Amino acid sequence: MSLPLTPPVEPQLARGGKELPLGDQWAYEPKFDGFRAIAFVDGEECVIQSRGAKPLGRYFPELSFPPGRYVIDGEIVIDAADGQQDF
Repeated sequence: MSLPLTPPVEPQLARGGKELPLGDQWAYEPKFDGFRAIAFVDGEECVIQSRGAKPLGRYFPELSFPPGRYVIDGEIVIDAADGQQDF
């Protein structure tokens, strides 16, 4: 893997606050009860790491990403058949 960022990398964690900041430069995401993960994709190769820098790929063999060269920091969320989160 020859990405500019390679595992392990610490995730960007949310910080609590009393009020949401205003302005177009801010983006927000809802809090899900999932697995915090960073995915490193280089061509067809993908490495998924946990918040604690452990490999997660074996726990999510069905998870795939489009080929390319990128890094995604996010949350893996599993939806149950009824549409609710299954944690």
